[in-house]
Amino acid sequence: MGTPGGMTFVYLQDKTEYVVDPNGTNPPLRYTKSVNTYDAAYGNLLLTRLTSEAAPTTPYRTIKRVYYPRNDGTTYIVNRVAEEKLFAGSESGTCQGQTRTIYDDYSGYAAYNQAPRNGQLKEVWQAGQGGAACDANWVRLVAYDYDPWGNRRSETAANGSVVTTAFDNTFHAYAMSVTVQPDSQLGGATLTTTYTRYGMNATAGGSGLVGQVQSETDANGAVTLYTYDAFGRLTEVRRPGAGFGNPATEQIVYTTDQGLYVQRHLLRDDGNGDASASATYLEERTFYDGLGRVRQVQKEYSSSQWSLVSQRYDGLGSLAAASAPYTSTVSGVTYRAVNWSGLAATQSTSDRLGRINQVTQPDGSKTCTFYQNRQTAVIREQSTIQGNDITYRYLQALAETDAWGRLLSVKEYLGQVGSGTATCPTPAWNANANGVTTYAYDIADRLVQMTGPDGAVTTITYDLLGRKMSMNDPDMGAWSYTYDMAGNLLTQTDARNVTIGFGYDGLNRLTQKWQSGSSSGMVLADYSYDASDGATQFGKGRRTGMRAYVGGEVNNSASWTYDKRGRVTAETHTIDGDAYTVGYTYDSADRVLRVVYPTQSAETVNVAYTAQGLPGRMYSSVDYVRSGNAVYDEAGRLTQLKLGKQSNNNNPVVQMAFTYHPWTASGGLGRLQQVKAGTSANASSLQDLTYGYDTAGNVRWIVDARNNGQRQCFSYDGLDRLLSGFTGDAICAGYDDGTGSWVYDESYSYNNAGNLISKTGQGTYGYGVAQASTCPEGALVKRHAVVSTSNGSSYCYDQNGNMRRRTIGGNTYTLTYDDENRLVSISGAATASFVYDADGNRVKSVMNGETVTAIGNLYEKKVVGGATTHTKYYYFNGQRVAVRVAGVLSWLLRDHLGSTTVTANGASGERTAELWYKPWGENRGTPYQTTPTTYRFTGQREDASIGLYFYNARYYDPALGRFTQADTLIPNAGNPQNLNRYSYVGNPTHRFR
Repeated sequence: MGTPGGMTFVYLQDKTEYVVDPNGTNPPLRYTKSVNTYDAAYGNLLLTRLTSEAAPTTPYRTIKRVYYPRNDGTTYIVNRVAEEKLFAGSESGTCQGQTRTIYDDYSGYAAYNQAPRNGQLKEVWQAGQGGAACDANWVRLVAYDYDPWGNRRSETAANGSVVTTAFDNTFHAYAMSVTVQPDSQLGGATLTTTYTRYGMNATAGGSGLVGQVQSETDANGAVTLYTYDAFGRLTEVRRPGAGFGNPATEQIVYTTDQGLYVQRHLLRDDGNGDASASATYLEERTFYDGLGRVRQVQKEYSSSQWSLVSQRYDGLGSLAAASAPYTSTVSGVTYRAVNWSGLAATQSTSDRLGRINQVTQPDGSKTCTFYQNRQTAVIREQSTIQGNDITYRYLQALAETDAWGRLLSVKEYLGQVGSGTATCPTPAWNANANGVTTYAYDIADRLVQMTGPDGAVTTITYDLLGRKMSMNDPDMGAWSYTYDMAGNLLTQTDARNVTIGFGYDGLNRLTQKWQSGSSSGMVLADYSYDASDGATQFGKGRRTGMRAYVGGEVNNSASWTYDKRGRVTAETHTIDGDAYTVGYTYDSADRVLRVVYPTQSAETVNVAYTAQGLPGRMYSSVDYVRSGNAVYDEAGRLTQLKLGKQSNNNNPVVQMAFTYHPWTASGGLGRLQQVKAGTSANASSLQDLTYGYDTAGNVRWIVDARNNGQRQCFSYDGLDRLLSGFTGDAICAGYDDGTGSWVYDESYSYNNAGNLISKTGQGTYGYGVAQASTCPEGALVKRHAVVSTSNGSSYCYDQNGNMRRRTIGGNTYTLTYDDENRLVSISGAATASFVYDADGNRVKSVMNGETVTAIGNLYEKKVVGGATTHTKYYYFNGQRVAVRVAGVLSWLLRDHLGSTTVTANGASGERTAELWYKPWGENRGTPYQTTPTTYRFTGQREDASIGLYFYNARYYDPALGRFTQADTLIPNAGNPQNLNRYSYVGNPTHRFR
């Protein structure tokens, strides 16, 4: 291409990217091609047309750029893009995106055609807000201003908030302060962060190169200090509260060993939060090779042992093996040589394109990936183990992508692939699938349609800025959305035609929710921020309060107090005029040291930690877990937990033991093998459960030694969905009705969309037909909502997919929801009402004559007939281990799902209650006595009087095996089973909570 001066330059005219068989035996499988057009005067890229082998001569999309060069003899700025448009097809197609860029002292989207004077980016505009076409509904996304040295000193966001940066007066290169100033009409605190820098305005202490940050002071006056070595690498961090005269909160030490680069990270472990106390540190060492790849990680395990994870790579640089955690004695900062032949490790092989071919787990189970044209086949193992015998079973799923790498379809299969040997079989590319799910996209690569395996279609529309404008779903119905200039959601209108409006402050923080979509509507909730007194409350930039409204009046509220590090020190909930405060203190590693329960049942529970940094002791005036009574293995798994202390000796009241399958045992892979609990006199007097798995991780059997050795057996289909659960013989070959109490024999089936279509006790399920015209909302159709079962139950739903009425055994329950789709009342065969806070947490329930006020998961107040009972819960290492009701302590034992099974007396350890469950959460048989907590199946709250479990966001019916409301979130759209919004955890009930 020629230039005005007669020179020529080489430019990229077109580029074709091929995907080929790595063995080179096939022609290209697919390709994409971009063809570029430039202007002759300056060589600016004007057009990029993108095609693929699907339509080689017709562009799929085109990007068009416009420039307004300045070449006036004094200024030569010719390469600044003024406008960019995205078109469907060629540049004469429909515009699907438009951005304009304004330079220097010009302003407004119409000024894009002004030639720049010095080329500084001033404003960025986009067209098409709210569903409008190109050249309309412009939004200024950002505006910038500069100082005389060219530094960007201010940035104004779409909502009018301004971020201002002040630079040093010497080099004019380093930020000395950053201030966030909200728009005055929207409100919000002004937040300023200031810096001191070495070689400039640093105070005494620390070291670093010129310009490196010595201190950072946030809007709350909290100061974080930094120290560096001679190479400018960070070596110390002191969090707020620790000065240069105190031990560092974190240390990073750099060294080498055996040709490897070593980074030691040490986290201060003071155990009491005292910044001036002598310091010990939790250390983690990471060893890197010369290419910057992690070769080994060492973590403290005990006084003489370290927990190690090692990795190695193949000749192409792909990860070839990663070990399971193992222990080793390490003297000094030393890389430990690895004997891979004797080490449990996950091994991977890749093809010459770097794509994964096979992953082999330490237990020998395999996942293999094959590639053909645009299809990818994943073959995974679901083999079963009986003694030393393995019955190999491999299952496949196929995914297809388009030329742009977007997922087009997923095919799911139920049947076995191959002949059942230890080797991965080749895919059955042309086999008939159990279900096919397809996906469609717009020109900007946004997902616009999903068609499930049962033909159910979900559609989504966007504006040109990429904001979701509408959704039409077979279960949730049609929803629509609007946004403000900054992209914050302004209104949401659901399928019931209920509109909720949202308000924000100048920092884009949610401040209010209204009914009917405008500030003139009834208030549903409001939120406040930035409360601070500089002494005990450091809330600037943080949420400090919220209120929930019912009927336009404040119903309940919450507030938070923070320390300088931003950690919550007090959380207060006010419900029915009573305030309940939970307090927290922390150590230097930000771990909770103390929890102070509400004064209504005051207690301070302390936590201490082990050498691994894990919880090791929990106590108040009562020793819940004594020092040394919590033991973990090298993988951080709990292996021993002793609860309480007997009054006449140092023995625990209850002791628990957890063992795990070896990493290399078939189906083991470090999974939980046995849970035992009992007293000092009999270590398994309370619980003795043993688990067996297939190689996919599904629980295949559970043996309850205390229930006469009863064995529960489970089978699964090719999508890991539970097919049967029964009490069986020693090899799960058939039903056994004579071993242990509460025998059962159930089977389940599904359609290709994950609908449970039959279940023992319920019969067959009816879907996809109109519900009864007598339902509250009439004869609606919800694709994945159960309308009836052959045992005589029937169900009704509203337009959003919320269950509105359920008739079971002749008893009818009517369910009512608020504007935010939260269940607020039940009437009919049972009555109940529920109250939620502004975050949607349930804080009050009235059922069966009981009024329960709940403060998180720590405390409850129950009022029955004027009598008040206080309940407190105790958690260790994230697990609920005890409950105290009216001053009486009970230990809570759990199974692999976290379900409460056995309750033991807090003083004697004797069994006081026990529950058994069926696979979907129904009670199995008659409970032994009354369990003193309603946290039961999977650790969730049972509302027994209405036959539902509360799973925090939704309610679950264990008899039906379905949720009562459509899930508003699809966790993984690429997994077709996730598209079923009512299914319980994808239907493998013994694998996930």
